[in-house]
Amino acid sequence: MKPATLGVLAGLTALFALGSVWVASEAPVYTHGTGGALVFPGLAAKINDAAKLTLQSASGKFTVERKGEDWVVADKYDYPAKFDMVKQELVGLAQLKTVEAKTAEPSLYSRLEVEDVGATGAKGELVTLQDAKGDKLASLILGKRHYGRGVDEAVEIYVRNPTDAQSWLASGTLDRNDDVKQWLQRDIVDLERERVREVTVVPADDKPYSLSRDKPGDGDFTLANVPPEDKAKSAYELNSVTGALAVLLLDDVLPAKDLKADAKLLRTLEYKSFDGLVVDLALYQQDAKTWLRIKTAYDPAGALPPPAAGTVTTGAAEAKLKSADEVKKEAETINARGKDWAFGLAPADLVNLEKKFSDLIEPKEKPKS
Repeated sequence: MKPATLGVLAGLTALFALGSVWVASEAPVYTHGTGGALVFPGLAAKINDAAKLTLQSASGKFTVERKGEDWVVADKYDYPAKFDMVKQELVGLAQLKTVEAKTAEPSLYSRLEVEDVGATGAKGELVTLQDAKGDKLASLILGKRHYGRGVDEAVEIYVRNPTDAQSWLASGTLDRNDDVKQWLQRDIVDLERERVREVTVVPADDKPYSLSRDKPGDGDFTLANVPPEDKAKSAYELNSVTGALAVLLLDDVLPAKDLKADAKLLRTLEYKSFDGLVVDLALYQQDAKTWLRIKTAYDPAGALPPPAAGTVTTGAAEAKLKSADEVKKEAETINARGKDWAFGLAPADLVNLEKKFSDLIEPKEKPKS
């Protein structure tokens, strides 16, 4: 995320100050029970100095940092962070307002999940924002959400400054998210099944197979080389393979250079679209985990010719196909995203890419005598 993008928040400082009774302080000073004040009244003016977000909970601790003009997840090999997540967190901290004071008794913190995150059984999340020098801009324990009074997209959540006894119910857009993968730019490829012409699967230790069809859309695929005594399973089963690249998201990342030379190649898959996109996948096993490598290309010979002049195309399938320039750009984007990385996938996505030929066929029903 470019730091300049956050500059628009500085202009909100004056607006924030109108609603705050703590404008003389740049740190939260929970000294009275009235709500409606900003938790961090000085943060909007310093938002462009933000350089490091640390999130800690019982599930672990990770850091999102600004590197040059971009934000990265430091604990995931500096893989690019999701712009919207960083923006939401910073804006959420800057705009968070108190609603009402809650307990200042430590023995009751666990009811709101605002106890120190290092305590046994703690359920909250500690968010710490620092500038490039390491100076703290904001620090807050996020506890349970409070339901029932939020309006529109507002979130009500219990919070506590870790250096203060007073806890608060606060309102804004800030919400808990201590799942590190949600902070990563997770998109790998988005190839809708309607665009797919052919899929070829070559397992290292099993029978290769291919699925294909003659025209784009919702039509069924044909599984090649089905034995005479068997039949292909339902279209649903075949579609689990042919549609496996629709909105494929990563669950983990590994630098490609850290994929060892002796990592076991499990299988390769090739997806060809009706508009010329070719997606080559390779699945490897390393340290009992499966990793995916991806590369793409534009093949003009594999693209359907554009409609003749004056031809009207109204079908959904035709609408989903892309122009040559769009496919070239798509291939470049995917290659730039994946050239230096191996991706871990969620089990639901991985199982679709690991289907065997035997998973797609079943015996024919014997005629009744």
